[in-house]
Amino acid sequence: MEALGRLHNLAGSSIAAARRVSVKDCDAFALLVVNPAANLVTVNQHTLQSGGTTAALNFTRRYAQTTSGVWVVSTQASGNTFTPAGTEDLVVVEFSTDTLADGFTYVSATIATAGELVWITHDLNVQRAPANLADLLA
Repeated sequence: MEALGRLHNLAGSSIAAARRVSVKDCDAFALLVVNPAANLVTVNQHTLQSGGTTAALNFTRRYAQTTSGVWVVSTQASGNTFTPAGTEDLVVVEFSTDTLADGFTYVSATIATAGELVWITHDLNVQRAPANLADLLA
């Protein structure tokens, strides 16, 4: 069995629109930012896929990798934003669904002008073949 559907599911989000991603059927999730340059990244949590209540999704730690392939941890005061150094190829911020406020089951992120955002849900509560995975954007 593939890891997709057994271990994780993924959803992409463009920089033009902060797409809300469902994290209700997993125990943990991560935001992967590809080629972020030095652009502000903001992470939020939501009660509904559209509308509802929005709140900051705070974190204190993120991981970054440059062309060297080595991961380096960065820590910050608790907040829902960060600005990559500009030399990083990948940045990962990991979350447990326990960090979401009560009633919040969707997350989103925005990045100023460059980079790609990928949400990765893992520790899936329901495992399925990739073709039968739930749509994280619904």
